[in-house]
Amino acid sequence: MDVGSLILLVQCLLGTSVAMTCREVPGRLKQIDAGVGQVFGVTDNDLIYTLYGGTWTQLPGALKHVSVGPSGVWGANRNNYIYKLVGANWVRVPGLLKQVDAGGDQFAAGVNMHDNIYCLGQDATVGFSRENSPAPWQQLPGALMYYSCGPNGCWGVNSNQDIYLMKGVTPTSCMGSRNWQKIEGKLVMIERWYHYQQPSGHSVDPYECVREEQASLECWGIPGMLKQIDTGAGQVVGVNENDIPFVLYGEQFTKIYGSLKHISIDAGGDQFVSGVNMHDNVYCLGRDATVEFSRENSPAPWQQLPGALMYYSCGPNGCWGVNSNQDIFLMKGVTPTSCMGSEDWQKIEGKLVMIEVGTDGSVYGVNAVGNVFQRDGITTENPAGTSWTKLEVCSKAKHVSYDAGHLWIITTKNRILKCVV
Repeated sequence: MDVGSLILLVQCLLGTSVAMTCREVPGRLKQIDAGVGQVFGVTDNDLIYTLYGGTWTQLPGALKHVSVGPSGVWGANRNNYIYKLVGANWVRVPGLLKQVDAGGDQFAAGVNMHDNIYCLGQDATVGFSRENSPAPWQQLPGALMYYSCGPNGCWGVNSNQDIYLMKGVTPTSCMGSRNWQKIEGKLVMIERWYHYQQPSGHSVDPYECVREEQASLECWGIPGMLKQIDTGAGQVVGVNENDIPFVLYGEQFTKIYGSLKHISIDAGGDQFVSGVNMHDNVYCLGRDATVEFSRENSPAPWQQLPGALMYYSCGPNGCWGVNSNQDIFLMKGVTPTSCMGSEDWQKIEGKLVMIEVGTDGSVYGVNAVGNVFQRDGITTENPAGTSWTKLEVCSKAKHVSYDAGHLWIITTKNRILKCVV
């Protein structure tokens, strides 16, 4: 990317101006999008970049528009083909859009070349994991040339530069009220504010596990060595034994600025963060503090849960944890505004040393001898599920993470496996 200035042009529309403190970031982009703590952009040549620290890292592929948010990372290319980042690779989504937005609460939206407006509901957005996944786009009334969503509604502008708001939008009703509210002013584009060196040493040849039974997994190796991995929103991150963080794009890990012993890409909970300290005390940070945390002096009122756990992971149907005795527990009733849930632990049969919850509510864990297990029967009505299924993997595991149809496994030798579930 050429080194230059990223120039922000601010037009005062309504007679009121607000002074901003700005800092120049090296690079040249034609479009930029920020959400869930990440920044993506594309150049005039449709090259895709993401910002880590003060450095732009190029991703594989070519897009004319990119968007990052609670729905993951989405984009559209010059042919108006739609793509979603799944497991560090761009997967084509059925349909045609000239602009796509990932800012909705686990739903996607956008406009096509005829200014028709579409949205994709929560189930299809979160569940989209491969090219043949269903994508039942729903058309909204009206015509817009730009459309962007956030937690309090969706905003758009038409070819006459008029501004409109769609209220009543939810993850399960992405079309909202279907009544546009006209907003004073003129804009040509609008964006929501979601308020709220390769790992060293080894190259792993791809291979497959032989499917000896229904629960076996088809896996292949990814070059690199990591001690911990996490995946969510279509991305994969991890740290190595030297606490160096990496992010995966395509089949190559790229070093990220900083030093961490553990990393999480989507923080698991629905707009809240949770974890355990060195004494196995369990904490969570509610939605308001989580989404508004933007600088070192931002408030972070952690709330302590009862009990003690050595690992804790949250998803849409509750939070799961394991203690030092390898006992498994579930906390139900967890919501963005009540991250402590019912404060009553439900003990689950079995023994595990770590456990992870996927963004779709799937639960996977590893036991003391390195076997991988999946929890069956989890539903909104029955968040505890019904039983454990042992998954046949070619190597012993010490850490797992699941997102969008792929289970990522760190073996006891720090090798990285990507498995189809």
